[in-house]
Amino acid sequence: MAALAAWKFAPAPRSVGVYSTVYVDGVRAEGFTEGHSPTFVLVVRNDGLQRAQAKVTLTLDNGEQEVGFPAGPVALLIPPGERREARIKGAFTLTTEMIGRLKDGVGRLELRGTVEHEGSIEHFCQKYSRFSDTSPIFVPCGTDERREVTIAVGGAVEFDRAGAVTVAKTSPDPRRTTRETLGRLIQEAEALRADCRSDRYNQETARRINEWIEGATEILGSLLDGSYRVRFNNHTGMTFFGDASEHSRASVRLQGHVRRLHEFLAELTP
Repeated sequence: MAALAAWKFAPAPRSVGVYSTVYVDGVRAEGFTEGHSPTFVLVVRNDGLQRAQAKVTLTLDNGEQEVGFPAGPVALLIPPGERREARIKGAFTLTTEMIGRLKDGVGRLELRGTVEHEGSIEHFCQKYSRFSDTSPIFVPCGTDERREVTIAVGGAVEFDRAGAVTVAKTSPDPRRTTRETLGRLIQEAEALRADCRSDRYNQETARRINEWIEGATEILGSLLDGSYRVRFNNHTGMTFFGDASEHSRASVRLQGHVRRLHEFLAELTP
């Protein structure tokens, strides 16, 4: 463990943002063997409908101290609905003692950090759980692996190093995932409508609205089927109130899309 002391402490985050559509979706380690410097791979996902620029920081807590990585934040450019990997190499060499303590269940290894996107800061924490072959498995820090739990994944009972874990396997509800996505689309559309006031609307707003409509249309086609794409962009029979100004027409356009999304939600709700 003493080899880690050469790292510098990571600076504390300056602020905490609200819910972000850009977040860490998983962590893995490569080269986690004796005599090597491991690389930690953070999988960052963009659930938004626009390309995201993000910065990722990482701190390691080995139970004795928190140390950062001298390379500093990693910048990522993530297309909508996709994932990108931030690869951060540790400036230390793994020892037999460190790996042994982890495998014996007496060592500690937590990866903490932030994802910064458009002024918001999303915090994440992943902790060491167990080894799979030569690679450590990380789980969210809030996971309690000692208690008996029921998880929707499939049909057998599994056991971990702390005791029995009951796994009642069932298929996840795809409609719930779809409803959550529709709800997110509605929130994003309403946020865009807030920028359709005469004192805020500009060409950048118009561009973001067009990108949102294109992205939402593609998502609906993937989640549901082509008929929903057609209905989403057809507002026949709807009544709107507004004027001939560009910002009013943009607001009405979004309102039509939001109404369709609410219809879809109602159809998919039991």
